[in-house]
Parts: sequence; C-alpha cells; structure tokens
Amino acid sequence: SFAATVAEDASAFVIVEGHADERGRNLVNRELAAARAATVAARLTSLAVPRARIKVDSFGEDRPVAEGRSEEALQKNRCVVVRVTRGRP
Repeated sequence: SFAATVAEDASAFVIVEGHADERGRNLVNRELAAARAATVAARLTSLAVPRARIKVDSFGEDRPVAEGRSEEALQKNRCVVVRVTRGRP
C-alpha cells in the first residue's frame, strides 16, 4: 500500500495539502482545509507513517487545484493533495 511503502522508506516525506473551494469566508475555508489535511495525516500515522515525516499545509481557497467557478471546479477544489518527496520538505 501507499502508506506501507512510505513508512518503509526512511528518505520519503509526505506533504499533505488541504484545499477548499471559494464559497464561504476565507477563515472558514482555511479551517476546513486544515481539518481535511489533518484527517489524512492522522490516517497515514495510523498506518505506520511516522508523524515526523508528514508535513501538513492548509491553503483553503488561496491555492485552487482547479480554475473556474463551475460546480465541477468547485468540487475539485474541496480536496486533499498528497505528495511524496525525498528528504525533508
């Protein structure tokens, strides 16, 4: 599994980025995005990925994954993006 592979590779670090769509207040969107990212980080930790190798970021609506205001774009922006890097991010 993804988590097992990362857990076994001591050089692998995980960046968990929380995002939100542009609807609502910016502060609320940041908190929502942070909660999404924290949930994913907690799950990775429960699957043996050391917490010290997980970095959590929350971008709220400030860094959209998809451009536009269509329902499809808004839905794509309510997400968590997980990236793996070599070495500490």
